[in-house]
Amino acid sequence: MKNDPQFLEALGKRVQQLRTEKGFTQQELCDKAEIARSQLTRLEQGDLNITVATLNALANAMSVSPKSLLEF
Repeated sequence: MKNDPQFLEALGKRVQQLRTEKGFTQQELCDKAEIARSQLTRLEQGDLNITVATLNALANAMSVSPKSLLEF
């Protein structure tokens, strides 16, 4: 299955929006979610298709539901 660039871009923007609303820098969120900063940077740019496990880790780190990351 081919990646949907519009979906990935929307997901990245949503993650960035929630991250900034919660007051996290990229590095702070990465440390809390235990992911690489390069991974978050690529995600926020719409260049990375993440796993459900990573989506869950980001949601937990920001104290939001995984579903809320997909509400765009």
